[in-house]
Amino acid sequence: MKFLIQVEYSEKFLGYIPAFDFCYTVLDLINRHNWLHSFDLNDLIDYKIITYEQLLLFDAKDLDLIPIGSVEFCLTWYRLKGIENIKPLNIPSELFKYCSRYIGYTSHICQDHPPLKDYEDCKFMVKSSDNIKDKINGIYSLKNIWEEFKNLNHFMTLWKNDVVSEWRIFVFDPDNGLRYWYAKNYLGNPLIVPNEWYIKEVLFEYGIQKKKKVYTLDVMIYKDETTDILELHDFFGCGLYGFNDAILLSMYNVAHKEIMEEYKKK
Repeated sequence: MKFLIQVEYSEKFLGYIPAFDFCYTVLDLINRHNWLHSFDLNDLIDYKIITYEQLLLFDAKDLDLIPIGSVEFCLTWYRLKGIENIKPLNIPSELFKYCSRYIGYTSHICQDHPPLKDYEDCKFMVKSSDNIKDKINGIYSLKNIWEEFKNLNHFMTLWKNDVVSEWRIFVFDPDNGLRYWYAKNYLGNPLIVPNEWYIKEVLFEYGIQKKKKVYTLDVMIYKDETTDILELHDFFGCGLYGFNDAILLSMYNVAHKEIMEEYKKK
């Protein structure tokens, strides 16, 4: 495997530095791997460093590199490889039944929609169903959604203000047997942990339905200690929040292959 890592120029250090903390983590893991395997040149991991501006002029035609950088950086790389867009996972419909709050799509909204009669004064998070980063992503009232998005099929979920802790679950399931998963707290009280059985049930269901080998599952915990799905992400351009196990390199490699295989078929 070979990585393409985003850097930026630092006037303070008079040189290029990793653009994000997870870029530094990957560089550190590569250097550690190469030090441990220095006796075997065939087992060394190679990488290139490049800025986002340089990437825009890069010739990617015959190169198979694993992009490590921002969402925009990674999507640009995949566009250079012929993949025009990678849609967000948000919360897949197969997992709606595991959510304890309202989940749906803006196209389903109408003024007499019975399930929403009790939510007229509530806020909703709306996220694009087409683009990971989109200017429409944000918090809206039901009235705003009705006016702006009623004819568009964007993902929407009830905005909750009683969240006390948020966690990211890093899932690595290369053999569809749920071999590895890791949890990192990134917001709120780190001593309030997700419900283990809930997480396992969600991962098992998604594994059966989609058979995706690498992804992240973000969950939140309410004041009443209920664990709920926040959203899912493909494994690129996402924060690691201190997760630095050596298995990360394999996770990035498998995720990259999965993306290339899935979207090249379309």
